[in-house]
Amino acid sequence: MRTELVKFAANGKVRTRVADRQFRDVILANRFVATLKRTGDPKIEIYLADENGRKLSGKDNFIMQIRYKLEVQSNPKKTQYKFYPRNYLEAQQGMFLL
Repeated sequence: MRTELVKFAANGKVRTRVADRQFRDVILANRFVATLKRTGDPKIEIYLADENGRKLSGKDNFIMQIRYKLEVQSNPKKTQYKFYPRNYLEAQQGMFLL
């Protein structure tokens, strides 16, 4: 099974990458570090790391983020709200430079 990663760029362009066996081998050959952002909507950011496990800075080393968001749907006819937890897995620029 093949998975395609998609990134919508600010300039209207779309970047894609197929997550195949070759891509998996590239991922396994690198080190990563994850940081948890607790302010606002919680998210986990994943960056490339150096050989000592320290985060490499810069957007080219920002690989992906996982965001949690609680969305609320309301019914205008009733005073009723439904809560939907959502998890967004978002590829960042660094994912396409690996």
